[in-house]
Amino acid sequence: MTDAATAGERVLANGEQMTAGSAVTEYTFGVFAALRKAWGVELVVRGATAELAAYCRDRSDLGATVLSGRESLPSRLRADSRVRQILRRLYRRFVGVRPQGATLEYVPHHFQEPLSRLPRIVGCFDLHIFDVPWKYQPYRHFLRRFKRNLTSAAAIVTPWRRTFERLPSFMPAVAERMFRVEHPCLIGNAPVDAAVLAGIRARYPASSRGRLLLYPAQLQQHKNHKNLISAVALLRRAGQDLELVCPGADYATQVTAEIKRHAEEQGVADAVHFPGFVSCEEIRALYDASTAVVSASLAEGGNLIAQEAILLDRPVACADTEPSRVHVAHMGAHVPLFDPQQPPDIADRIRELFEGAARLVSANKAAKERIAGWTWDQVAARYMQVFRWVREGKRPGSRPPLEPGIQGV
Repeated sequence: MTDAATAGERVLANGEQMTAGSAVTEYTFGVFAALRKAWGVELVVRGATAELAAYCRDRSDLGATVLSGRESLPSRLRADSRVRQILRRLYRRFVGVRPQGATLEYVPHHFQEPLSRLPRIVGCFDLHIFDVPWKYQPYRHFLRRFKRNLTSAAAIVTPWRRTFERLPSFMPAVAERMFRVEHPCLIGNAPVDAAVLAGIRARYPASSRGRLLLYPAQLQQHKNHKNLISAVALLRRAGQDLELVCPGADYATQVTAEIKRHAEEQGVADAVHFPGFVSCEEIRALYDASTAVVSASLAEGGNLIAQEAILLDRPVACADTEPSRVHVAHMGAHVPLFDPQQPPDIADRIRELFEGAARLVSANKAAKERIAGWTWDQVAARYMQVFRWVREGKRPGSRPPLEPGIQGV
């Protein structure tokens, strides 16, 4: 399956803020691995850290070219990191880095600065800038960057329906060049390696009693770990045998310390586990070892945790936020929702998960089939439509469908 205008194409991407194992990185690499398999598209990652470069090399399906990508500056300026950042930003905006043979630039995340003056496609994953504005300080600086990156994009792609539907209400000009794709699960449903699963069960004995609750999320404030921990404390004080495991990388040392201190203050430090960043294989095993899954976040693009839990036959409860509601409806799923600011409400929904696990899993059989139908090959085909449209100058009448299965203009 090839296309004369795009087969074997090189696409430049900014790797400076990409981290190995993050959702944005995994999604980007999933898309480009499928693009390479079907169309021979080559990803050129510029500005990668040593860790990301090693991770790219381990992904044999990706076949990416990885470059350090640091613009050279006079030696007397190299020591001043602030001057270096300002000059690099100006250089990129008005000159741009060498395209390395690329014809398009893909900006994986809406806050990343573009690298070049090539036509670019920007990935927009969420509306946190509007949903949890306190996360971004100074706010006006981040808002300007968000709007500048999207305004200057030739096309915008999002895997989340809520972002697709709501962003034009904040930025009407993007509506005619914003495309929605599906978001396949980052974790497949193939059988787990027996040795890995045995290791997870040994580490968390509550799993053998059917009393392990999973919340896989980076340790950020908006992920709402503290209210979830308070809910677990309420259940344990009421006599519930329950432990919580929260795999996820640190975001800020202070935030991680606050979360762990809260667990101690609530008297559940021995029942709440923070293994840190774990591999996809270990996350997959944790889903198998857990009886139930929870997503307590105050803001997301959609709800990937709920999607993965349903695919893996685990009952799941989610925070009652607009992104969650929209994605639950999009999946056609049955998911108990709770007020994320109210630990008693969270506790009630957790109790419901453990008492009605079989019923909830059975209710989501159709949703599981729907989720399993979202494949990387389908997503790659959608990206190719957008790439071709941008590369050919966005000719009138040639725009691909804005949504999968919807007629284009």
